[in-house]
Amino acid sequence: MRKLAAKYKDSALAGTKPYLPVLGYILLALALLYPVTVLGEKSDIGNEHRVYIESDDGYYDLRGLDFEYNYYELFGAEYYPAVYLLPSELDRVKSETRTRDAEYCTVHMSVTTPDDEAYILNFRFPGSTYAGRVYINGRLELTSGWPGTTLSETEAVKGGYYDRYELYAAPKDGKIDIVCHFANFHHVETGVGGFGLFIAKSGFIQKYGALDRGIPYRLVIIGALFGLALLLFSIWLTHIKTTQNLWFALVVFVMAVRRCLLAGFGPALFSFLPGPQIVRLEYYTAPAITILLFLYMGKAFPGLYQRFFKWFTCLGALGYLLITIFATNVFFTWCLQFWYPFFTLFMLYTLARLLWRLRKPSNDQAIAITGYIVLVIANCNDMLLQNTISTIFGWIDMTESAWLIMVLTQTVALFLSNARITAEARESERKLAEENAALEQLNRLKTEFLGNVSHELRTPLTVISVNIQTVMNILADMGEAVTDPDADKLLKNAQSEIMRLARMVSGMLTLASGSEGADRRRIDLSALMSGVMDMLRIHLQERGNEPGTEIEPELTVFGDADLLSQVAINLIQNANKHTVNGAITLGAALEGGEITVTVRDNGEGISPELLPRLFGRGVTDGGTGFGLHLCKTVVESHGGRIWIESNQRALDGAHDKGTTVYFTLPVYEGQFGGDPG
Repeated sequence: MRKLAAKYKDSALAGTKPYLPVLGYILLALALLYPVTVLGEKSDIGNEHRVYIESDDGYYDLRGLDFEYNYYELFGAEYYPAVYLLPSELDRVKSETRTRDAEYCTVHMSVTTPDDEAYILNFRFPGSTYAGRVYINGRLELTSGWPGTTLSETEAVKGGYYDRYELYAAPKDGKIDIVCHFANFHHVETGVGGFGLFIAKSGFIQKYGALDRGIPYRLVIIGALFGLALLLFSIWLTHIKTTQNLWFALVVFVMAVRRCLLAGFGPALFSFLPGPQIVRLEYYTAPAITILLFLYMGKAFPGLYQRFFKWFTCLGALGYLLITIFATNVFFTWCLQFWYPFFTLFMLYTLARLLWRLRKPSNDQAIAITGYIVLVIANCNDMLLQNTISTIFGWIDMTESAWLIMVLTQTVALFLSNARITAEARESERKLAEENAALEQLNRLKTEFLGNVSHELRTPLTVISVNIQTVMNILADMGEAVTDPDADKLLKNAQSEIMRLARMVSGMLTLASGSEGADRRRIDLSALMSGVMDMLRIHLQERGNEPGTEIEPELTVFGDADLLSQVAINLIQNANKHTVNGAITLGAALEGGEITVTVRDNGEGISPELLPRLFGRGVTDGGTGFGLHLCKTVVESHGGRIWIESNQRALDGAHDKGTTVYFTLPVYEGQFGGDPG
């Protein structure tokens, strides 16, 4: 428990009075959501001028109503399920109350008007799942799709979520008689659940505008969503390629497509699809948005979702997506009763985890949380409205406004987050540059120190070596005067150690000069390698080794001749040290655009345990530990590589064993400046 409490205290969850920021988020979300939603509703003429009238039998008496200032939405009609009746046939069949069970039916409405002037009738058909036709005063005035008595006979209209048709009609004997035929074989809610009729005078339209002025507001939202999606995609492609930006860009794009479908623009965008498939496409977007929103929130807030909820969300969303793809329209629309609670649970769980984990959020996180709360409030409000339950906001649909606010807030949050990430990256780059500059300065100081120390040590070592050699010569001239048999041996050992120390100092000096990249020029590598072997030939023969060369002519590199000579000398001397009465071959050849130099012997070989570590500083099998490290440093400073292959000599003395050292150098073609010729 103590560990758990300490973890809680040290984490981002720590904070006091957690309900205060939660309340602040909710109040801010309401302050954003309500004005925008009301503004959207005000863009529809209905809020101020629309009057609802309901009738159980479909007969409406509108005399005495103010058609100068209002228009009227009529609810209720005579319903004749499972039959298509012409206006002249209505009397022979008994009507019923409103039904959702019949897959096709006839609807009758009779409207008594104040006068005989022409009226505008605005019919609302329930989108792509329906087909219908309308008779006014006994005359066929409108056909939307082709209503039949079976699925195969019915051709659903290629429309949007709700399609509106405006007709002008003049009363006959003071009445407008309306008969509609509807067919729905594609939605679980059969019948005429989405049918609506609006009636107004032409003078009202001239004064106040069209009955459906909400379209511009929806166009603004759709345009804003597509614009933000394009902006987010461009940011992801050109600036910060994080999956967080990509997932949210896809969320916004899919939501924009969904709003297009719900606003009735599906046929224009997807004219190649039949009507029922356009409806199906609308349902595809619901699980797609859920999955993309889940991916985005998971990336924006790492650790937000627990493992069990990840599986719950993925299986639920993918399951419904597969149902919408492969199941019948009636079945997947029936599944909506489970989808709405699932999506609401996803939203509420995500919100709860956000508020729990981010009690001290950054500015971008606080903005993101506020936008998400807006979406949660609107989703809960609209789910209640679908179940005919009024909320504190009345009967206002908040979905469009909420998504616009959510997208805007998340976009602002992403911009702030990207700016913060960019600033942190620049600060890291600055610190790295400072560290690199400090390291370069230390490297220069180290190089200068090694050079100075090596130079200062060579002079006294040379003096000591010469003095010891002089003493040895004096003792040799004295002959039998010196009776101590160990004196000559001690002096020779001292001379050997002095020479070894001199080689170490020489190696340090070479390393220091090599890291400076000093005297580099165009070099005839073939001549240089041949000269090295000629210089060492006598030393090899003293141990019974046969020197050999396999050097191609006219091999040219750009580099320091002294350093490259030292590399070859070190490698040949190493081979000579571990080979007796054998063969040592120096090779150089052009292979694949680079020159490969080899030193091959058939000596005792190198143990497998030591082989991987040979190029490390101080690693040795009896030498100074600087030779091979020096070789590696020089070769790499010239843009090459070096490696060793070795097999230890067999017990029977077979000569197929030994060691080969390879190093490569780039061919000189004038690429380093200077004259390639």
